[in-house]
Amino acid sequence: MSNLTTKAEIIKWVSEYGRKLMTPCYVYVPRDVVANYVNLRSALGTHLLLSVKACPNPEILSRVANLCDGVEVASRGELSNAIGTPGEIFVNSPGSDKDLLCAAIASKATPVLDSLAQFEVYTAQPSHNRSRSIMLRLNPCALDVFSGGRKFARREDHFGLDWNDALEVAMRARAANVSIYGFHVFRGSFSFGRDSVDFADAARKLVDAFYEMTGEAPSILNLGGGFDERWSESLDLVGTYSRALQLMRFRSVIYHESGRAIFSPAGYFLTRVVYTKQLLGREIIVCDGGLSHNFLLAKTEAVMQKHQTPMVLAADSTIRRRSSENTAMVVGPSCSNRDIIGALPSGSDLPNPGDVCIFENCGAYNANYTMPAFLTSRPAGQYILSL
Repeated sequence: MSNLTTKAEIIKWVSEYGRKLMTPCYVYVPRDVVANYVNLRSALGTHLLLSVKACPNPEILSRVANLCDGVEVASRGELSNAIGTPGEIFVNSPGSDKDLLCAAIASKATPVLDSLAQFEVYTAQPSHNRSRSIMLRLNPCALDVFSGGRKFARREDHFGLDWNDALEVAMRARAANVSIYGFHVFRGSFSFGRDSVDFADAARKLVDAFYEMTGEAPSILNLGGGFDERWSESLDLVGTYSRALQLMRFRSVIYHESGRAIFSPAGYFLTRVVYTKQLLGREIIVCDGGLSHNFLLAKTEAVMQKHQTPMVLAADSTIRRRSSENTAMVVGPSCSNRDIIGALPSGSDLPNPGDVCIFENCGAYNANYTMPAFLTSRPAGQYILSL
């Protein structure tokens, strides 16, 4: 893995420009987005789509678009940002209504249909106004028929078609002179693991069965992926998976998609310390940014709330106190008792007002999976760092 920004480079850049930065803010490194995409695509040995919803920043997208095999979007806003990218565009949303489907068709994007009802809305459009091929999103339960009785590890979700409905759509598509371009089947975020080979094999068998029953083989099979930002720490597992895919006889070209694995390590969240205090024997570090700027850092949806430890950049040479035997809490400015975004281990040097806390792996979902309307907070700024 090369060409990736180091912590030292980030610290150096913030040291040089930190006083000019309006915090809280996000800092993105497009060079790392490109490197992460190239590295993951190479490790998989398949086509790789970019999931725009992970980081719908048009400037970052423009930096990587010339490299990627295509993008997946889920709204008209994302579609507008993706228009003009050289790869294919797939519009994938369980809520795609007539307007979004028409926008997809006008943009020469491929609709990924989620239900029988969505298919009916699509085919209700005049034939000269619609594309002649579609993707079908399959719920992972569709693979149960082809798994040999195995239940793959997955979270139950409400997305996509089951096997019978997929066959029904195929029958109706043939009558409407619409071809099935491909299947999208995905177990969800963080799902990549040791059973991914068996999951891919079940998907291959599903495509074979579909071909035998309909005489039509989808051109592409999107297996999703579920890769997290630390996927490169499991290169042996990724390599085993990649080699297994090469040995399987797929009727379709294999695609994966990723957002978190590509964007997350390329983004940082910066917040400035405003006050410090002690309460019940614990150090409290109050910052100008919190859950209304970076909801994911607050870990409110996590069963085990293990908060991230930020890098701290001192604003001056003032002597720092050592924290007590308790963990110091890094909190935001709101009145919510859940507004805890970080923690400093006992014995750490405590930041002073004016110091900057830098949180890593904040390039995916952190900015757009947030509640900016809470307290009518000023939204976090965004900076693009060119190295």
